[in-house]
Amino acid sequence: MKLDQKFIRFLLIQIVLAASISFMVVTGMKAVFAEPRPCELLDSCPESFSFPSRHTGVAFAAATVIALAAKKRYWGVLALSAAVLIGYWRMAIGVHT
Repeated sequence: MKLDQKFIRFLLIQIVLAASISFMVVTGMKAVFAEPRPCELLDSCPESFSFPSRHTGVAFAAATVIALAAKKRYWGVLALSAAVLIGYWRMAIGVHT
């Protein structure tokens, strides 16, 4: 199966745009909510705020683009499942509430 280079380029541009917008929105939301990090399981705690998670926001932005653009449903399910796991993992390691 040959991948369509124009489609791949378009998809990558969309992912970068969605991730960039998500990063900026989440950064603004962090300033509004100003939720301190729990850092129960870490030796050193980052000084940035905890909520919302930039990693999770960017992961969901990218996953949404993939889910909407994918010709096969399982790519969207896989991408969104990965975003859920990233969000869960960020809480599990103790850097988000």
